Formats: sequence, C-alpha cells, structure tokens
Amino acid sequence: MRSVLLCRVVAVFLLAGLSVSKAEDQNETIPIQDVGPWVLITHPPKLERITEKIPYTINLTLTYSGSEELPEYVTSEALFVVKVFTTNDLTVVLNREEIVFTLEDVNEGNNKSLQVTGQVIGYVDLNFVLDILPNNGSVAADTIAILSDYVVTVVRESDTMDNIFTVIMIIMAVLNTINMGCALDMAIVKQNILRPVGPIVGFISQFTFMPLVSVCPCLCPYGLLEQHYEQCISKFRLIQSNSLVFAVG
Repeated sequence: MRSVLLCRVVAVFLLAGLSVSKAEDQNETIPIQDVGPWVLITHPPKLERITEKIPYTINLTLTYSGSEELPEYVTSEALFVVKVFTTNDLTVVLNREEIVFTLEDVNEGNNKSLQVTGQVIGYVDLNFVLDILPNNGSVAADTIAILSDYVVTVVRESDTMDNIFTVIMIIMAVLNTINMGCALDMAIVKQNILRPVGPIVGFISQFTFMPLVSVCPCLCPYGLLEQHYEQCISKFRLIQSNSLVFAVG
C-alpha cells in the first residue's frame, strides 16, 4: 500500500504536466491560409470544443486581394465553388460539401454559412479548395487550395448522469485518500523513502514495462511496420494515459 501511494503521488504530477502541454499545443493550432490573391475568411478562426450532436455554424467570406485585375475567364456569370474536405469523415458531419459564391458575393464580401455537427469525440481538419467556373455547368477553369488545417475538436456531451457519476467518484476518492492517510504508519513510510526499492520497482513496472509489452510491435524498426507504426504509437500513448488515470483514481 505504501508503494502504491507513492506511485499515485508521482502519477498526479505526471498527469498534470501532460495536461498542460496538451493545452498549450492546442492553443497554438491555427488554420493555414495559403498564399494567393484568393482569400477565404472564416469566423470563428477555429472551432474548438464543440459538443457532439449539436450543430455549429462557420461563416465564410471569399475575397480577392490581388493587385492585378481578375482573370479574363472571370465574368459576371462566373461561379466560385468552395469545396470542403475533411481528414476524418466519422468525427463530424457537414450540411454541405460545396459552397457557391457569385462575383457579386466576392465584390461585396457576402457571407455563406457552413454547418458542422460533431458525431464522436475527437478532432478533424477541414481543407478548403476553390474551383472557378466561367459559367454555370462549365468545367473549372482554375482550382486553388485557399485554406488548410481548419481545426475542429469535438467533446462529449455531458448530461445529468455524467455529473452525478463525477460527484460520486470525487466523494469516493476523497474518502479513500482520508482512509489511507489515517492508516499510514510514518515509521514505515520513512523506511520506504530511505530505501525506495519497492516504489521504484512498482513504478517502472506499471508505467514502463507494462505499456511496452502490450504494444511490443512498436519496438520493431520503423521500416518493418511502416503501415502500423502510427497506430502502435497511438495505442502506446493511450495505455500510458490510462495507467496514469487509474493510478490517480
């Protein structure tokens, strides 16, 4: 019990550090605006922490910022079709995959809306490509990538049962901590701190050897498992995170 308590204390600090680093990485993520005369303005700039099953709206504005005149094939009948591509079709659902702008919309800065609905928790990048059609029904005269890596993150919907479960777990964790503290023998704790063989062995076994053994293919060279390498690494990180959560709880 004494070694488990020490492992839990260390796990709390590790879990806190991982949470801070992930939050910082998420805050630094911004969409990449491709350099060119055609600019797609999005509001909001990124769609983070949307709740699943609830639709959210992205307002899009297509503008031309080039110093030169519009190409000859761009007439009053021209259509500007912005196509949306996702990196994961299962995470979100779009109400449409094409947004059509007219030349009047471009000149006046009119907005078009895109509705995004989260399906499962996770994240996805939206990429926008512009097709310029000289007139309705014609083939695209030019195709331009105007915006890449627009981030959308989906979080789980929380209901009353989730809140009740969270409160119960907090109460149980507090009672468990108090119970363990009352049962501590400080003489034995001091002895384990002076000779921390047990805590060190337990910590290394749970947070090093157990995750590595469970995903041992990750130890193979990259070239041998190239198609499964990223999947193994993701599984390894997930198991590490779960081990930390169980240690804290």
